[in-house]
Parts: sequence; structure tokens; C-alpha cells
Amino acid sequence: MRLRNQLRRTHRQSRKEVFETVHALSKEGLTCSEIARRTGYGRRSIAKWLTFETPPDRRRGALQPTSPLYFEAFLTQCWKDGNRRGRHLFHDIKHRGYTGSFSNLERLLATWRRAERPE
Repeated sequence: MRLRNQLRRTHRQSRKEVFETVHALSKEGLTCSEIARRTGYGRRSIAKWLTFETPPDRRRGALQPTSPLYFEAFLTQCWKDGNRRGRHLFHDIKHRGYTGSFSNLERLLATWRRAERPE
């Protein structure tokens, strides 16, 4: 988990650096097309980024039945009620339309289990 968080921070930092580069090039008087050629990003993306003061946050896609988070409210209630067995929860959400894998559900449950462990 630490590696994933570190990678996310690194990616976020690199996006911030590109964002600052785009703004610096714009202040030098370059057009969106020229900035796009120099940075490798699309002209429309450059134009959109220039309208922001800070780098825009990445938006999460709409949840689908392939994601256990689509059933988060149900899973949370089961968890509170003491039903914490992955196979049981998998069976329950499968009947509610879950089309994802057992391992995908287990990844979510592993984060919940880690959060409950005493430090």
C-alpha cells in the first residue's frame, strides 16, 4: 500500500509540474498549439488547463457493477452486522448483480481489515 501511495504522490507531483510548465509557456506568449507540440499533450487539454488556477483533480469514473464499491452501502452494513467472510459477501452481492471477481472484492475487504487492526 505504501508503494501505491508513493506512486500516486509521484504522479500527482508530475502532473503539477506539467501544469506549471504549461502556464509558464503561456506567460511567455506561446499559443495553445505550440504548447501542445512542446509538451505532447492535446491542444484542447492545454486550453482547458489554462483556465484553471491549480491542477484539476482527477475525477473518478462512474461506479459499475464490476466494482465492489458499487455495493458499498450493502457491504458496509453486512460488515457492521458481523458478516465479514469474503465468500459469503461475494455470494450476497453476486445475487444483487455484482459482475466482478472475488479477488476484486477481497482487495476492498483487505483494506477494511487493515483499518481495523490495532497499530
